[in-house]
Amino acid sequence: DGSYVRKELGKLIFNDIFYQERFYDDVISDLSFFIRSDIKDVFQKDSLDNIDKNQAIETVKNIVKELGISSLGNAEVYALDLEGLSSQWEDFPTKSGESPRKWEKEDEAYLVAFPVVYDNVRITTKGYVNEANAIPAIGSRIMGVVNKNGLIHLTCTGIYEVGKTVKENITAISVDSALEMVKNKYKDVLLTVPIRISHIALEYVPTVSNNFGVAYQLVPAWVFTTHQKTTYNDPKKGAFEDDSEFTIIINAETGKEIRIGGEQ
Repeated sequence: DGSYVRKELGKLIFNDIFYQERFYDDVISDLSFFIRSDIKDVFQKDSLDNIDKNQAIETVKNIVKELGISSLGNAEVYALDLEGLSSQWEDFPTKSGESPRKWEKEDEAYLVAFPVVYDNVRITTKGYVNEANAIPAIGSRIMGVVNKNGLIHLTCTGIYEVGKTVKENITAISVDSALEMVKNKYKDVLLTVPIRISHIALEYVPTVSNNFGVAYQLVPAWVFTTHQKTTYNDPKKGAFEDDSEFTIIINAETGKEIRIGGEQ
């Protein structure tokens, strides 16, 4: 029927033909690699007509558990309503030369995301490239899209099989200490545009370990989601301002910077 499943190491993606024929990826992710940071601003409704919210949550949860992923946190649910979907529609020429299909009522769906947890601590959804060996280190990302007919999309990436514990009873530095390290990073840098921190979380972050070939370690870290206004010049539109998002990750044990920069 045109649907497909792609399975790789630590990754599984399912797309129904209904999902493929619409631009859900654009409205859910925008320019990010997972769920856009402003999704609550775009989709403000709590529920949808004719689609059971609790059933949508259970649909995604049950399928993910059937895949062997059971350590899940509380679901984060967003109602992809027609008003929000339509606000993201843009007119541009497709391969056929026609304008993109406009959103319709039947396209409404719930976006259901589950965090993966270990020892009651979330594994981050952020991802980055290790600078030493250019190997990606991607956090755990689980996301399903459910419409009135059922599941039309599922993403499970950055799923780690936890092996041995390398170190126990780690005492994390305080968030104030981590924030001070971020401030020190920029104290000698002349910033013409201020940096705004929108979210701070203590999470497990994957790091690349070369001790036993290429492997990953999950380390506790303070993850800062930050924003900075950037001005761009477009030949057609002229100058315009956009909000650039980047991540700052500080090792919660050592206080050392793991990553500052864009996502993967």
